[in-house]
Amino acid sequence: MIAIVTKSDSVPKDALPKRLLEVSKLAPWKEIIPVSARKGDQIEKLRELLISYLPTGPALYPDNQVNEDDDYMVFAELIREAALEEVSDELPHSIVVVIDEIQEKNIKTIFATLFLERPSQRIIVLGPGGERLKKIGTKARREIELVTGKQVFLNLHISIEKEWQRNPRSLEKFGF
Repeated sequence: MIAIVTKSDSVPKDALPKRLLEVSKLAPWKEIIPVSARKGDQIEKLRELLISYLPTGPALYPDNQVNEDDDYMVFAELIREAALEEVSDELPHSIVVVIDEIQEKNIKTIFATLFLERPSQRIIVLGPGGERLKKIGTKARREIELVTGKQVFLNLHISIEKEWQRNPRSLEKFGF
């Protein structure tokens, strides 16, 4: 067993050894490690220690696969996240994003649709002269480029799917 003593920065440096001694008497620990997440003290050491105790096993994914989510799902979530950051107070949960197509040429081109529940929400997402949608696209494109390591062209459209959150067919269509 490993004891992880958190918030080590909240006690005076000279009192820490006494606290660690108290912890050592609680159980037969293999390791006792004081950490401070706020200051970052010993975090890397803790990570290495925990990894050293993990059993080696077969790879769960191929070497070129970072996670189990496919690109469509990851890109849709990044676009939705960018949209929610821009309109969070006005449309907290009324946006769902569907990736319609991804083209792999010189530049990765992603066609996506932002589905909203009411026509009045379109005006909010577009913003004056389409500026808000442009900000959403720029923010999402940058995040997708970070994930893919490639230049991305993002083509966003807005569509209305009335009351999609209450419609079982719509929920199924969007993968819920």
